[in-house]
Amino acid sequence: MTRRPKILVFGFELRWLGPARLPRALQAAGFEVGIAGRPRALSALTSFRDHFFPLPENYSGPKHFAVLQSIINTWHPDLILPSDDTAALFLSSAHFQAARLGDQPLAKILARSLGNPTAIQQAGSKRLTMDTARALGLRVPASQTISSRADLTKFIARYGFPLVLKNSFGCSGKSVFICPDASSADAAWQRLRQHQRWGREFQARLRQLRERQFSRRWLPVDLTCTASQYIPGRCASSLAAVGGGAVLGLLTSMNEETFPDEQSPASVVRFIRHEEMRATTAQLVKHWGLTGLIGFDFQIDHAGNAWLLECNPRPTPIAHLGKLVGEDLCLALRNWVAAAPLPRGEHKNNFLVAHFPQELWRDPQSAHLQSAFHDVPLDDLKLLAEIQQTGPPRRPALAR
Repeated sequence: MTRRPKILVFGFELRWLGPARLPRALQAAGFEVGIAGRPRALSALTSFRDHFFPLPENYSGPKHFAVLQSIINTWHPDLILPSDDTAALFLSSAHFQAARLGDQPLAKILARSLGNPTAIQQAGSKRLTMDTARALGLRVPASQTISSRADLTKFIARYGFPLVLKNSFGCSGKSVFICPDASSADAAWQRLRQHQRWGREFQARLRQLRERQFSRRWLPVDLTCTASQYIPGRCASSLAAVGGGAVLGLLTSMNEETFPDEQSPASVVRFIRHEEMRATTAQLVKHWGLTGLIGFDFQIDHAGNAWLLECNPRPTPIAHLGKLVGEDLCLALRNWVAAAPLPRGEHKNNFLVAHFPQELWRDPQSAHLQSAFHDVPLDDLKLLAEIQQTGPPRRPALAR
């Protein structure tokens, strides 16, 4: 019997739905699936896993590094897949620590799994992603690092409203603000400055707050803030299976509905084949030399042009849907690991998927629940029961 290649899904987030849905698709593709996560995470509940490796509840870099070493030395995975942004940055830092300590088995598997650990830190920064894309001649909004209220005033004078203010590190739209006027821009700037101050205070007081946040040594977060032109249009995304910078499979989709607001993740997506998104994705992952499941966010303007906004150097919530859509990213990644021929599929166009339970949260009477494929995990009952007990997320209102 042919040995199944082993993949370790490594993550810190507790309530993310995507990482909990991904193991099923990885198993179906032929992987032996191990999950390294906190015991209270949704991903700990899925029945589609072969092994579960509990991570510490605290945020001690050395403790997590020791657990990772133990997993590598005892289970010997063929690939490690970060399932959230924090995990991607942590694994890139773990590679440097392993190389410094002479732990060749860990350094080798992390280099193979990430492709280019240094580039992961660039891809995890919205600012550096846009700078890189601009240098490559790709389509990106005008943007500028904002260090003071004077910087913001100059940007407004040059580009006007609306504009987008955001932290360079963040996910799920939690630190992204679309500002239609001066009042909202000022309120957003104050909020982002507060976030930055908290981040720096945590780093400065790390000894007193030990194990409540990773030190910068283990989590090299970009704490800058950027202002960008707002591009009217529709939010869209790509997700690629990548091996050593080469695209193995690629999905592109458009947001039809989002929840709980415009900056939040999609609750309904329409899979499309968008050539500019595909080309931009391929050029960036090749430039960085990445490996894994790598996502990008775009804004599609009224002329159909794709403006790059940011990179997600980890799987996004559409990762487990590839086989359904006709381009199985998990199988492509499995075959790359196993040195087998890549699968050939045909990316379906205008295929509509309603995410569960996000679209139910958005509108229990939504027509999409009838017309689209409703992605309910009916064959993963423990996970389904937990999701049904989970309430919808809330975003705090921006003071004005």
